[in-house]
Amino acid sequence: MEGLALECLVKDMITEEGAWDINTLRNWLTEDMIQKIINIPPPYPLAGLNKVFWTCTSNGNFTVKSAYQMLKGSTWNEQDNKWEDVWKFQGPQRVKFFLWLIHTPAY
Repeated sequence: MEGLALECLVKDMITEEGAWDINTLRNWLTEDMIQKIINIPPPYPLAGLNKVFWTCTSNGNFTVKSAYQMLKGSTWNEQDNKWEDVWKFQGPQRVKFFLWLIHTPAY
């Protein structure tokens, strides 16, 4: 087995057709590892650079609001006006955090 090239990218292990390049993988990995990898669909090779994408917003950008909505799940009510003042508060972050805490029910 050859050593793993540290500068190798995932796209280097995908064929032009978009499938895993098994021969390249065999140069570096055991058959057990290859079997696990081929069960994962390879990323589309022309998709561009890898990018972190937050799935809880439509644009993929993380926001505290979207994280809170995700954590609260079905108990989140965006129409609840008590949160409007917290999100729009322009003062110090520590005060905004305090307002958030006093509006959040204790569990």
